[in-house]
Amino acid sequence: MAHMQQAWADFGQEIGLELADLPVSGEMQFQLSDGSLLGVVNGEDEVLVHLAQPLHYDAAQVALGMMKHAAAVRDARRSVQVGLRTTPAGQWLVLGTRLEEGDVSARRIQEAFDFLKHWRMAAEQEG
Repeated sequence: MAHMQQAWADFGQEIGLELADLPVSGEMQFQLSDGSLLGVVNGEDEVLVHLAQPLHYDAAQVALGMMKHAAAVRDARRSVQVGLRTTPAGQWLVLGTRLEEGDVSARRIQEAFDFLKHWRMAAEQEG
């Protein structure tokens, strides 16, 4: 847990954020300037890095298209979990990828974040 918190703090510092008050729950998240959310959740043996972006229209159709794209990927190292989350603020497309717990670092969080952003753009283009 402390290792993940340090990686999260280092990542925040690298992108210009001071993440002084880190929670001890194993779940960390912050809002990016474009309104999307980036988070890290500690599991038993792995860590989930997730990116949530608000959907303003056709949420179910967008999520279904992303799920189909994710199902077509056969490389386990590049797997993406897709979900649709409904909140009082609206609907969110949630994309997640997993890291081994011992492999968590600021660099790996950044790589996972970049991977999810690029994966979504590719899925939208193919869509």
